[in-house]
Amino acid sequence: MGILNSSKQKLLWTGGTLALIFLCLAASSSSLAFFPAQTPRVKTEQPSSSDQPSVAMDLIPPPMLALQSKPASFPFASKYIPLPSNARTVLGSQVDDNTGVMFGNRNLASTNGWFATRRPANSQPLWVSPITLSLNHAEIWCDNGQIYIRDLDSAFGTFVNGVKITGATVLNSGDTLTLGSHLKRNANTPAHITDEQLLPITTKVTCLGVSSHSTYRT
Repeated sequence: MGILNSSKQKLLWTGGTLALIFLCLAASSSSLAFFPAQTPRVKTEQPSSSDQPSVAMDLIPPPMLALQSKPASFPFASKYIPLPSNARTVLGSQVDDNTGVMFGNRNLASTNGWFATRRPANSQPLWVSPITLSLNHAEIWCDNGQIYIRDLDSAFGTFVNGVKITGATVLNSGDTLTLGSHLKRNANTPAHITDEQLLPITTKVTCLGVSSHSTYRT
């Protein structure tokens, strides 16, 4: 009889335990149904600044000096001379007045500082430039947002707005830049010298890509 009671107690305990387990499972299932499963988070990495495409600074065009012929000037095609940092550009004659041939490797271009003009094919010399324009007449450069010009000890001088400069001078848009002087023909002027060769280089200045200033120094 004692053994039977003991067996019944074990069965009751086992049944109670199983019932408790089933209740827990049911509760867990209802909880999962109440709280929807969260979507697993995917870690995404933002590209670093070094991965972003960068704009190369050398793609930005450098400051530029535009020179356009004015009346009473030796004729020349308009020039648009870039002025990269830490560089100076010489303005001068492309040809040697003594020989009438191009000086060195000075190839005429709208982006450099050489001035000359081609005469008719049967003319001698074939290439001519202003008599008062030196081979190395003046130099231009850009510094701290301003364009400067300096005379290189030319024989006939460099003028900004009619004033002869003696040192580094700031150029502003609208200025008149003159390289050399106007010579008058006389009895001693060689016959092959044209009237145009007696004129200086006289230009209207336009400064591009720089600050605008209204004063200059000599």
